[in-house]
Amino acid sequence: MKRLSMIGAILAVLTIGIQVDGQHDDHDHGEVDHAEETSAEHVPPLDPMTGKVTMEGEIIDISCYLRHAATGQQHVKCALFCAEQGMPFGFLEKESKTVYLLLPDGHESPLEGFKEHIGLQVKVTGSLTHGRGLTGLQIDDVETL
Repeated sequence: MKRLSMIGAILAVLTIGIQVDGQHDDHDHGEVDHAEETSAEHVPPLDPMTGKVTMEGEIIDISCYLRHAATGQQHVKCALFCAEQGMPFGFLEKESKTVYLLLPDGHESPLEGFKEHIGLQVKVTGSLTHGRGLTGLQIDDVETL
């Protein structure tokens, strides 16, 4: 009986995993360019007076960017869907193609006030946090270019 219960539990976990993974393909991802290379070596200079950094680039859905290089206006609908699902978002720096994890101010969504900028080229000012293999960006100001 224990063996039968264990087999049933394993099958249930596998079925759930297949259903969740399959949901990713249920919406349009727009055009994708897989050819771009990225460099994680870039860290922009901090303003010596404020300790803030200013960068140009795009607010992106990290999951879709990693899976299929999804960016730009053709990906906005998918990115907003992913935001509703709680997927992580980041900032793709224009020159280096470095991705910074978006950090919230407190415990709200890191996208609070920034959803309308997804898929657009923007200039952001904010604070960087480095640690445990990640670099995060808390955006203080964003301006559409």
